[in-house]
Amino acid sequence: MFALRLDISANNLFICAALAAPRGLMNVANLLARFFYGITEPIMAPIRWVQEEFQESPRKRALIYGLPAILIACGGIALIVAAQIRREKELLEFYNQATNKLEKDISKQVTLLNTSRQLTSDSGAKSGDASGNTSGGRGSEGTKSGGDSAAKDKPAEEDPLLAGLSEEQKAIVKELRTLQGDQQTLLLKLISLDPVNQSYRYRYADSFAATDPMKQFELMRQLAPETNPGYADAHFWLAANFMRARVNTPNERRLFLEKALIHANFCLNLEADRRAARMIKANALYGLGRQQEAYTEFEELFRAEPEYFDTLVRINKLMRMESRNRSIYEDAATRLSAKLKAVRDTDIDAWNRTLRQIQLCFIGSQNFVDLRNTLLNEQTLARDNAIKKKAVDEIFGNSLNAEAQVIVRSANVRERLPELLKLLADAYKLSPEDVQVKYQIAYVSMAFPEIAAEAKAIYDPESDVDVPGQVLQVLGNAEMQNRNYSQAIQRYEQARLKTPKDADLLNNLAFAYLTSDNQNAERALFLVDEALQLLPPVLENNDPLSHFHHTRGSALLALNRVTEAAASFELALQYRPDNPGILESLVKCYAGRDEKQAAAYQKRLDAALLKAGQKRP
Repeated sequence: MFALRLDISANNLFICAALAAPRGLMNVANLLARFFYGITEPIMAPIRWVQEEFQESPRKRALIYGLPAILIACGGIALIVAAQIRREKELLEFYNQATNKLEKDISKQVTLLNTSRQLTSDSGAKSGDASGNTSGGRGSEGTKSGGDSAAKDKPAEEDPLLAGLSEEQKAIVKELRTLQGDQQTLLLKLISLDPVNQSYRYRYADSFAATDPMKQFELMRQLAPETNPGYADAHFWLAANFMRARVNTPNERRLFLEKALIHANFCLNLEADRRAARMIKANALYGLGRQQEAYTEFEELFRAEPEYFDTLVRINKLMRMESRNRSIYEDAATRLSAKLKAVRDTDIDAWNRTLRQIQLCFIGSQNFVDLRNTLLNEQTLARDNAIKKKAVDEIFGNSLNAEAQVIVRSANVRERLPELLKLLADAYKLSPEDVQVKYQIAYVSMAFPEIAAEAKAIYDPESDVDVPGQVLQVLGNAEMQNRNYSQAIQRYEQARLKTPKDADLLNNLAFAYLTSDNQNAERALFLVDEALQLLPPVLENNDPLSHFHHTRGSALLALNRVTEAAASFELALQYRPDNPGILESLVKCYAGRDEKQAAAYQKRLDAALLKAGQKRP
């Protein structure tokens, strides 16, 4: 209970003032007393009410006495909660920083491991190892002196995945595992601190990419189920992986494309302007035979960004609608020219990238006059900028090389050989380091022996201290045509060291191993499988895909893995249904196993040979 009392009331104040002051000040004192009374009365009235109300009830008095304690307790709880929130924020920031640092360290270790593996592979290739065993170790260790006794003395590997690695690589892998374990621990702490934030769960799932891909896949599926929208990044990851997945049968391919489409759609539902997901959706639709829907998606991408012109052009070619491409090239060139003007003086990288895209548009429409005028204008504007001048020269050289390619493909190419040589000489002079220019000169030299000497005078691969991989591949192709398979393999292996991610090269090398006198089907299968992993899915030209599956089937058939070989040949046949070589291989696969199927393919083979004007062997 409040024990506040007024010792002096307003009337008492008035009386005291009257006695203490002269009569002349009475009025002033009276006014002051009334003024203080007017101020204090609204304040004291509630206090008097509380005194009167709670004097009679002990419970009410207890409530009033305890009220300050309750208020203090609530304030303390609020302070504790605020401190806890602040601590959680600090922990989140700390764990995020530590996780980001670990991710950088992991990236460095992965780079070191890949470099070490590449060096091991390179040394193996240079030493003439054509066995196809790129793991570099388990088989060779078994041949050391001592045989079984050495194997007994050797301690068992604590991790099977470390088998076959060098000591340096094992140390890198162990360090990588330790870092990944620390990263996963921190991510679990982040998940417990902020369970609503799905990005932590996504990063946790992604952290298993190198150590446990199946767990990574399952965690991604939990984040992005196929029945309802989940986390956008996880849907995109699953869509991309289903698109890239290796398949053995057409039904399996269709199933994966359907799953990719489901996840791409969910991703777009969550992030409508995610163009990479739209590209996957368009590719999946095309692969499923829903071409018109796919074309609508590709058009949407092109409308949003002119840089997607090349994708729309490719789909037109595949759908036999090349007549649309000229207007697409012109539209893209116009929009890209406006963009080029906007970035010319502000962003050199964007300017360079846009100018190269404009070049591709003019080359696609074979409008070399406007292309030259555009490049001459940019060359004039770039005189005071060494970086821009070099870039324009390179693009100019590449453009002249494109004109040369048009001549090479023309019907009257032999009549235009002098013009072709001049274009190539000018292109090489403008951009002597351009790989495509070197490739074209080497190709012309091999394709047209009558001008081989003049072409080599412009550029001779034999005098080049650093021959590009593409040029080495041309030299390998020439050896293959001459049936010099050993020399072809040597050239291709040299090219692979320069361009290890060239799918066509890997397929050619695999074919060379299959046709060589010393056939190596295991090496061929390893190479063509690697090539199929590198080949872009669905949309890209399906003719290479057919050739790759044909090579794979041939390797499997040579290894007597007939069922798998038949599946690969059937995939190859999808894109070249009248190819006699594929049909003949399928007849071999089913002969003696399924005579009905063998007879069906034999009938198709006879029809294909008749259509080609050939006789049945």
